[in-house]
Amino acid sequence: MPNNENDTILAVLQSSIGLAGLLLVFVGFLLSRSAELGAKFGKTYQLLATATFAAVITNLVLSFTCILALRGNTFFAAHALQGLEASLVITAAVAMVGFLASMK
Repeated sequence: MPNNENDTILAVLQSSIGLAGLLLVFVGFLLSRSAELGAKFGKTYQLLATATFAAVITNLVLSFTCILALRGNTFFAAHALQGLEASLVITAAVAMVGFLASMK
């Protein structure tokens, strides 16, 4: 594997781990907020936290595939950037749903 490709995979790995960490903090905020609001309004925050946790899992899976790519797996090396694009789309979708839910 050329060195440029390793650098790209390392950058994808770093961004996916960083995004997963930021989203995990946001999940904690949503869950604590849902506990404060009670049954009626808290359910919306719980659903949003669940959707955000799906984005966290997506980023962790992407991190694992980047590790496999760094170990020499050519399939995952070829698709690392596509995984990052998918992760960003899922994160953006969750952010838009969260924004729309907060407008109620």
